[in-house]
Amino acid sequence: MKTNQQDDYTRIDIRLISIYQLLRWNQSGILKTDLPWLRNFRWAQYNKSILIESILMGIPIQTLFLKEQDGEIEVIDGVQRIKTILSFLNDEFPVLSENKEWNGLKYSGLSNLDQRRIEDFQLSAYVLHNDESGEIQNRIFRNLNLSREEFTSQEKRNYFYAEKGMPYIKELSKNNYYLNTIQNKDIDFAAYQEYELALRFMSFYYKGYEGYTGNIKGFIDDTLKNYEEYRLNEERFRKVFERVFHTIWDVWKKEAFLVGSGKRKLNFAMFDVITYSCAKFSRNKILKHREQIQKLPEKLLNHDREFRRAVTGASTTSVENVRNRFSIWMKEMEKEIGEKHD
Repeated sequence: MKTNQQDDYTRIDIRLISIYQLLRWNQSGILKTDLPWLRNFRWAQYNKSILIESILMGIPIQTLFLKEQDGEIEVIDGVQRIKTILSFLNDEFPVLSENKEWNGLKYSGLSNLDQRRIEDFQLSAYVLHNDESGEIQNRIFRNLNLSREEFTSQEKRNYFYAEKGMPYIKELSKNNYYLNTIQNKDIDFAAYQEYELALRFMSFYYKGYEGYTGNIKGFIDDTLKNYEEYRLNEERFRKVFERVFHTIWDVWKKEAFLVGSGKRKLNFAMFDVITYSCAKFSRNKILKHREQIQKLPEKLLNHDREFRRAVTGASTTSVENVRNRFSIWMKEMEKEIGEKHD
């Protein structure tokens, strides 16, 4: 990395930024905290309170990583801290503290002295300049985040493939039929799990279950790494996506992808076989045999030990279990419909 002080050289400097300055940046639109690759705001009340209490006590907090580009300030790392501070200043939550002077109070309820203490608090930040290629930004992100367990695989995909595949997946995931079939099933929307599900379907659709090699994360990542192979088919796949989830909604409604009575958690293995089969058989043929197909998950789970093990067992992502459940499901679909799939 070049460290020459000339303005056209990539460099990183460290500076102290008051919370008041951070607030001004946000109000003017300079501060960018909602870029596509950044995590959703996920902190719980406890974590938010600890941060605000630390600031009130004058305890230094973890250094931020920012990027200054074209007059804007982009967040590389620290978005949870920044959004917590801004939301507190906007009176969006009270601080929970053992200190009776602060406990249960929002920002507006604090004393003038405590409000000034927060506004004057100095945040340390590394600021990256003139990194138009994004090379240094990517390196910083990898160093800081790839080892963090709280970062999901999909949150990392959102960053690394922000301009390659993920914009299309995000667009697909807005489909109403799709959202209706996955809602209220313990899907972590805050961690972008709806995007991962869409990518699972796309991966099996294009590569087939025969192309699965035993690593579901790698299987999905490979779809984005080789996205140029699929880009020309975006419009066609969009229609397939719409048709598939329209069909699933018409057949199973809110019961799609559930396993067992009383459970409201989406079963990923069932999601895979149902979406794949609804893509391979025509909508009209499926709806013609709707009643029988609607009962197919329960039938196989109750009467086919091999299928049940492949869907609910301890290793549902093994090559053997994946291929078994697809093979069994597709054969049963062929029996119900009366012909082979496309």
